[in-house]
This record gives sequence, C-alpha cells and structure tokens, in this order.
Amino acid sequence: MKKVGAGIQVPSNSSRLLLKWGLGPFLGDRVVEPSCINFRRWQSGDVIGYTRLVPEFRESFNAPYYVIHRAHFLDALYRLALKLGVRVRVGSKVKDYIPRTPSLILEDGTTHTADLVIAADGVRSAARALVLGDHDRPPKMTGFAAYRATVDVDRMRADPDLSWLVEKPGINLWIGDMRHVMTYTIAAGKSFNMVLSHPEDSDPSTWEQETAVNDMQQQFSGWDPRLRKIIGMIDSTLKWPLLSGQPLERWVDPSGKFLILGDAAHAMVPYMSQGK
Repeated sequence: MKKVGAGIQVPSNSSRLLLKWGLGPFLGDRVVEPSCINFRRWQSGDVIGYTRLVPEFRESFNAPYYVIHRAHFLDALYRLALKLGVRVRVGSKVKDYIPRTPSLILEDGTTHTADLVIAADGVRSAARALVLGDHDRPPKMTGFAAYRATVDVDRMRADPDLSWLVEKPGINLWIGDMRHVMTYTIAAGKSFNMVLSHPEDSDPSTWEQETAVNDMQQQFSGWDPRLRKIIGMIDSTLKWPLLSGQPLERWVDPSGKFLILGDAAHAMVPYMSQGK
C-alpha cells in the first residue's frame, strides 16, 4: 500500500459523481466521512479555523466529503471497472505511443490500437513530449517537499494525550510559517494519515531516505507537543518532492486521437487539492 501513497480526500463534487457511477458498494466501510476540519496553530494546537462537514456538505452539495486510503480507492475503482466490463491489464508498462493511429506498444512488444488513447502517465510523462513536441514543458520543483506517513490509531487511542484526536473522524491541519501538517484517519478509521509539508530546495537525488524520520522530526521541532508526540510514533516515512506543472499549449494531439490527463498535463502541489 505504501507504494501508492496513503490518504486521499474525496470532496463532495467528486464523491457525487463517483457514487452516481456506482462506486459506493465497492468503497464499503473502508471510506471515512470526517465530521469537520480543524485548522490549528502550529505551536499550541489551538483551533484558529473550523469547517463543519457533517451534515452541511451532504445538505449543501448532495454528497458526502470522504477520506480514504489511496490503495482502497484504486481497488474500488478497479472492481467497479471489472463489473462494467472494462478489460484491465496490470504490470504492463507502456514502451511507446503512436498518436496518429492511435496505438501503444507495451514492453512485451504487443501493440494495442483504439479509437482514442488517454495517457495519464504522471509527472515524468512520456506521452506529454509526443503531444507537445518541441514545446514540452515538464513540471518544475516548487521549493517544497512533503513527508508522508501513517500511525496506528490503536497506539494513539492508548495515549491519554492523543486519544481525543481519534475519538471521532475529523481532519486536523496544523499551520505554521512555510510548513503545515495535514492529518485524518483512513482505512476504516484504523490508520492515522499524515502529510508534513516543508521548504526544500535541494536536489531529490541527494536525499537519504534512511535519515528521513530524523530529518522530519527536526523540521517540526518546537511545534505543538501533542503533534510532536504523534510524529514520534512514526516508524518510517518517505520524502516526496512537490512539483507543479507549467501551462501547456494543448493536452490533445493534433490528430485528436491521443491526449494526456492528470499529472502528465497539470501537476500541482497536494494542498491545491482540485486546483482551486
């Protein structure tokens, strides 16, 4: 599960479509509906902003605000696709695209042709250069990075200083100068998801993941003691560079049969959420 990230937020405008498409039964009890968002002061944890999500978002937008483990979300989408008759191939890396056919060639040498090819192949997209030619504009470093980690909720529940934080589902966001920590429970409330954003200008190739836990603790030295206590429960973490896409001339190949979507076309930092 770590390889596909941890928590992902699914606000009402997204959940409304997903539920309409029939995803609800495949989400099951693995999805969490947080009651509110608390914005907290970095050094004390005092609440400085508050947004109530339940029942307001269901009433105002006719759909819930969810959080879920990314692996559970992908699994639900996969199982829904199978139910709808979609043929899914995994472990099939694309070696090359032929936009004007349109078709793609896999690493095993097989070629697949379709009426339309949609390439959602991430920030290091091979498809983007084919769509844009000499005008390709890869995403750039933003000067920030994020640590991603999870903590066992049972460990927090056993600690009197922290148990209040997991009594009921909620999003808690600690905000400081150039740094913030986003937290909420996922995996049916069994795992406490954390994203810790901080300034970072160095080359990611120089980062040592072996020291990531200690480095993370130093980045948030002096913050709310309760938050520091949770950070101290993190056994492992990965440090991710935060990239932002540059405006592109187009997302669709001139043939009209080949296009790019997602991070390949419009990479953005996670706290931009849906780009608003």
